[in-house]
Amino acid sequence: MRGQQLLATQIAQDAVARPAFIPVGLDPADVFVDLAIGGTMAGMALYYAKKGDSTQALQFIRLSLFRPYINQLIYNEAVVRALANQPEEALELLKEAFQKGYSPAEARNDPELKILEGRPEF
Repeated sequence: MRGQQLLATQIAQDAVARPAFIPVGLDPADVFVDLAIGGTMAGMALYYAKKGDSTQALQFIRLSLFRPYINQLIYNEAVVRALANQPEEALELLKEAFQKGYSPAEARNDPELKILEGRPEF
């Protein structure tokens, strides 16, 4: 429990330091728990995707998206979809993440998105 509180506190501090993660008008203190839970679920999705368990990965990534305005979580779902060999879905999610402020340059340098290289949409 103490570890979860420390994680939530760190995420809240990061959110204050990097307000791009939180839409204008929302107080970081109101969403830090959501960020912690969503980030944990997205992390589990990436873990299962890397293990090759697409079914579990997709279940966890959907659970993480209860706050779909958070571009990092949308990007994480794109990575999970790419690792699950679902490039069309991954590209759609990347487009959404970019529209919400995620860095296209960072995505181009992400080795987990290699499956998308060579596609004109990427």
